[in-house]
Amino acid sequence: MLKATYSARHVLIVEDEMLIAAQMEEALADLGCTTCSALRLEEALSLVASSRFDAAFLDLDLKGKPSLPVADALSLQGIPFAFMTGYQSPRVKTRYPHAPVLPKPFKEGDIAQTLAILL
Repeated sequence: MLKATYSARHVLIVEDEMLIAAQMEEALADLGCTTCSALRLEEALSLVASSRFDAAFLDLDLKGKPSLPVADALSLQGIPFAFMTGYQSPRVKTRYPHAPVLPKPFKEGDIAQTLAILL
């Protein structure tokens, strides 16, 4: 059962669109995860520096700023992450070949599948 599997997992969501962030929070809560969300790059970097996460979902573009510094900070801590994006970026796959890409728009099942890959 997924809920039992992920009940002790803490997941970071970095997404600048509040509706998408809320969808992610609800889907991950349904899987038993606790979540923490950041809408801005600076907020996300602060959370990564001050909290411990089991996994993260990063919107690739945060109001014109790439989330790559957050990906770098997570990588340094060994925290797995996936990018969420509505477009493809070859630079991401070159720089982070291990990171899954969750294409937007997505369904709850896509979130669960990506989380299973991360964990």
